[in-house]
Amino acid sequence: MLCETIHLQKKIKNNYIIKDVSMSIPENSIYTLAGPNGSGKSTLLKLLTKMQKPTSGEILFKGNTLSSRDLIHIGSLIETPALYENLTAEENLLVRTILLGIDNKAIDIILDLVELSDAKKQIVKYYSLGMKQKLGIAIALLNNPQFLILDEPTNGLDPLSIRHLKRIMKNFQNNGGTILIATHILKEMNDIASHIGIIQNGSLICQKEIRTGKDDIESIFMNTLMNKM
Repeated sequence: MLCETIHLQKKIKNNYIIKDVSMSIPENSIYTLAGPNGSGKSTLLKLLTKMQKPTSGEILFKGNTLSSRDLIHIGSLIETPALYENLTAEENLLVRTILLGIDNKAIDIILDLVELSDAKKQIVKYYSLGMKQKLGIAIALLNNPQFLILDEPTNGLDPLSIRHLKRIMKNFQNNGGTILIATHILKEMNDIASHIGIIQNGSLICQKEIRTGKDDIESIFMNTLMNKM
């Protein structure tokens, strides 16, 4: 497994946002994390990227306890992209290369990949929601990660951009990468997802491998929730 959680819990005040979650994300998979609003998806992703600390339990990355050193191998977009609004897209990525200590030669390649080359010198505060989302995805890919964590990455994207993002994700997997994607648009994941995990009220209530072309993710999700009622 590339990433695992073992009896992971997150308590805020007196409420458990994440309850005893044991999740296994295989290497070279596209793992779709689904759940109703407020089910704990974003909190779980923040725990996996060390943005928050778990109350109890363990997170493993490549068999060892997740450490800050592992973050160089992880790219993420969680909730709203963290952007410098008064800088251009190109400058936003340049700042990240300096912070990460990586070569800036990848900037033009990544901007071309997410279809922002023509707007790379435009100030980000004038970007549309979809363009900001693309820039957030570019930032997540900038360090050439092994593990890509995306939270509702299609937010603000038009249908053509969603199709292009799916190609990016599939190519990322084909090149040996692993993706964890939290999304409400399950139908879009049918042709690329290899695994699904369903979270409800902070608990992982289903985890299974997807048979491409045979299993319907939306049906699995709805049937699982109905069976828990």
